Amino acid sequence: MLYAPVCAGWLILSTIVGYTLPMIFSVVCTLILSWKIAGTLNDLVVVLSGSFRILIQLATLAVMVGIVTLAVARSGKTKEDLDHSVEDWLMDHGCGGRMDSDGEQTAEDRE
Repeated sequence: MLYAPVCAGWLILSTIVGYTLPMIFSVVCTLILSWKIAGTLNDLVVVLSGSFRILIQLATLAVMVGIVTLAVARSGKTKEDLDHSVEDWLMDHGCGGRMDSDGEQTAEDRE
């Protein structure tokens, strides 16, 4: 598979020179590589043909993009930031109160 080294080369070149054209080529290369990986994964799991195969391949590609997006969003956060955001989400959806470090509810939530 020649796409992977070419894609890595364009990514490195766009990082070094900082121009737009290598960055565009690296994005196109990455999308082609992702499409090939999604197709290979689908061929290993599902034996289909026609338009339903392409639909499954697009769904696989969407899942891959979602995983990468979550990883990028998570990369700059500390454990405390994640704990706080999970607590806020649970409080917004009525799934419990805030806990202190011992796992007990805080005084304001007991009332």
